[in-house]
Amino acid sequence: MKHIRLNSPSLRDPQRAPKPFVYKRLETEYLQEPASLASPPVLETLSLRESRREGLRPSREDIAQLLWHSTRTLRTVKEESGFLWQHRPTPSGGGRHPVDLMVCPSLTQPTLELYDPLAHCLCKLEVADQAALTQFVNKVDAVLPVGDAAILWFVAQFDRTMSKYQNGESLVWLDAGALLTTVYLVAEASGLACCAVGITGDPWVTQALGGENRLDGLCGCLLWRRTS
Repeated sequence: MKHIRLNSPSLRDPQRAPKPFVYKRLETEYLQEPASLASPPVLETLSLRESRREGLRPSREDIAQLLWHSTRTLRTVKEESGFLWQHRPTPSGGGRHPVDLMVCPSLTQPTLELYDPLAHCLCKLEVADQAALTQFVNKVDAVLPVGDAAILWFVAQFDRTMSKYQNGESLVWLDAGALLTTVYLVAEASGLACCAVGITGDPWVTQALGGENRLDGLCGCLLWRRTS
């Protein structure tokens, strides 16, 4: 069977600072730190987890709680290259965290918000191509009807990882899988419904962000508040 074979990564010597893509931020909404999450033990959460494909529109508090527990920054270290190493609830190769999490709160009037894990805030972004954004949400809706769900999408800056590792592509995809799993588990523990969407979202999501050749869509999920 034919498939893309990725080479094994290896550390660069010397390492270099990545060349970041800078998102054009329009507005910033600082999110409240959620109260302690009363949830079942992790092994029970694992046994209860399932893909759920319907529910009610999630509140901003629901989304804030999910982001806080799954991907906020817990600790930082400035590396010699100038890169800010981060420790988050989700593991990442070399602490590079190349996956940026986007939130599209509504299907009817789509916008894109970037989660800033350092400040625990959502930043509304300037859309470079509104037609591409409409195509993106329509493609997601064609795979899995969005309804009242919020769309969470993973967009990668591969250079964060590639600046530390040669042949680091596989690490970015591993990071995306780890983040998606963490989102699933936090959603289950938070009374939310979550279902992954397997398309990458490209080229539409990166065109909407004006990040062609700098960003890559990876995958995403839909998020609802559970009714039972």
